[in-house]
Amino acid sequence: MAPNRDNDPDKRKRTSFLGLMFNPEFGQSFGALKESWAIFGRTILLLFVSVRIIPPDDPYVLGKDPVSLEKIIRRGWDNIVWDKNHIPQIVMFCGIIFGFALILGLILATVYMLMKQHGRH
Repeated sequence: MAPNRDNDPDKRKRTSFLGLMFNPEFGQSFGALKESWAIFGRTILLLFVSVRIIPPDDPYVLGKDPVSLEKIIRRGWDNIVWDKNHIPQIVMFCGIIFGFALILGLILATVYMLMKQHGRH
């Protein structure tokens, strides 16, 4: 008699909602997360290049130096000119920084509310 696949605990764990949500092979996906973070940093770099905060011949753009989000924002801060002739640069830079601050604030507020809801505060 063939084994009943519906009663196989390994198959149920892999196909159930909780089995998919709490993946036992979770550590294998960190490589993809690291790769997507690098793509996100590169996207911010290209946005800064598009409004000339960072010049197109910069070593980060040409791929000669390793890129990190911190280095990109620091290079943008060093290159930004604070006058009325460079309004698009200022708007783009401040918009990205405001977006990061907003997301961080929402994450912290969510963690705080969850802790308060569970009586840990």
